[in-house]
Amino acid sequence: MVSAKIFQGWLVVRYGKRREGRQLFWRETGGPPNEWMVSAKAFQGWLVVRYGKRKGEEAVILKRRGFIIYVAVLVIVVILFKCVFMLAVVPTESMAGTIEPGNHVICSRYGIGEGDIERYDVLVFTPPDHPQMLYIKRVVGLPGETIEIKNGKVYADGVELDSSFTKAPQNRRGDGIYKVPDGCYFFLGDNRNNSNDSRFWKQKYVPAANLKAKARLIAFPFTRIGWL
Repeated sequence: MVSAKIFQGWLVVRYGKRREGRQLFWRETGGPPNEWMVSAKAFQGWLVVRYGKRKGEEAVILKRRGFIIYVAVLVIVVILFKCVFMLAVVPTESMAGTIEPGNHVICSRYGIGEGDIERYDVLVFTPPDHPQMLYIKRVVGLPGETIEIKNGKVYADGVELDSSFTKAPQNRRGDGIYKVPDGCYFFLGDNRNNSNDSRFWKQKYVPAANLKAKARLIAFPFTRIGWL
């Protein structure tokens, strides 16, 4: 059994309500000598030093880890977009209807070998007339085909091609017959009435070696996100 005074003293020490009660508790229970006792302020200071220092060290460690993770992610992204992907920002209206000016397009640098290219693929390439530039257009003519453009329609070896993705009915500019050499491709923009494409180049056919990437996804603006 514990006397009421001892219990009262314990409460005071536990909750720090009265200095006299704390002294009473230690006197009646034969507690530690006065030199062992630590004032509330001293104990509070110890807590601040002990745990405040630990929190500061933990914050520094977390910042370092965050910086290392950030650098690692940045390096990975740079490598991926240097070797695997390409981010293209389309500045013109030549592909309007499918890709609008200012759209950000994610392209893949793989799958652009001669056996991988199919008609209607949208590709990034260097045009023979301007090898220092990058264009983005749609493949219409494949190696060895004869492309004929007349009366607003396009034919490959006499078969009319799909034009559902074009922005508007095609005018008569660029009408003619085009024989695509082996290892080369014939390109048109989807906005065919406002596109500088194979019809108007001096060197009309794009060699396979000039192909850089295949457009896969409109990534920005978010209202236009979609696969190509």
